[in-house]
Formats: sequence, structure tokens, C-alpha cells
Amino acid sequence: SYSFTDNNPFYFEKPIYYRLEMVDKDGSKTYSKIENIVLKATSTYIKSIYPNPLKAGGTLHVNLVSKDNEVVLIKLIDNDGRLIKSMELNAQKGSNILDVRMPVNAIGNYRLVVNSSAGVIQEPLIIR
Repeated sequence: SYSFTDNNPFYFEKPIYYRLEMVDKDGSKTYSKIENIVLKATSTYIKSIYPNPLKAGGTLHVNLVSKDNEVVLIKLIDNDGRLIKSMELNAQKGSNILDVRMPVNAIGNYRLVVNSSAGVIQEPLIIR
């Protein structure tokens, strides 16, 4: 009996394929049959943002996992609480990469704020 927890699954709502590689003491290898699993998103959350730090005028990629098809509001807020940028993007149920173009003159430390059905999600962001 084996168990494995994938703490960083690549997809939600699509098949993910797993198999075991078993190595004997003599170095020989055998493989299990391939298993496919479809993971269900139970909440909306940011899996990652990249690159961070980001060059001014560059494109930020927001890896968002969404529980449902929804419109999310993405805001860029500076350290004084001023709104620098705001945009609505469509997120599909499951894994999404949302591209957010940053202003060319926005150099500094920010908060990326995402309003979704799950509430408000915030991530720190540095723009150089």
C-alpha cells in the first residue's frame, strides 16, 4: 500500500496522471500502471504570481485556481493604499493563468488584491 500527497498539483478539473517508479536493491526499475485523477477545486485561491520582482511595464502572471467560472477583480495597491490599477478578468473553473500588464512608471512595493467569490486575496508584489 502506498500513499502520496501532491502539494503542488498542476491542474484542477483536468486529468493528472501518476505512476510509481519502484527501484529494487539491485538498481532495476519497474513501473506501476498509470492512474489518472481529476482534482476538484474547493475554493478560489492564488497558487502563485510570477515573476516577482517584476520589471515596470512587464506582465505579471497570476496562477489562480477558481472554484467556479467567475469574474475576478484584480487591483494593484501601493503602500499608501492608493489604487494604481484595476481590471476585471474572467476565470474559468479550475486552473487559470491571468496576465496583468503593469504600468511602466509603477516602481515600488505593492499589494496585488484579487476579489473573487472566495473573498479578498492579497499577495505582495515588487516592481523594479
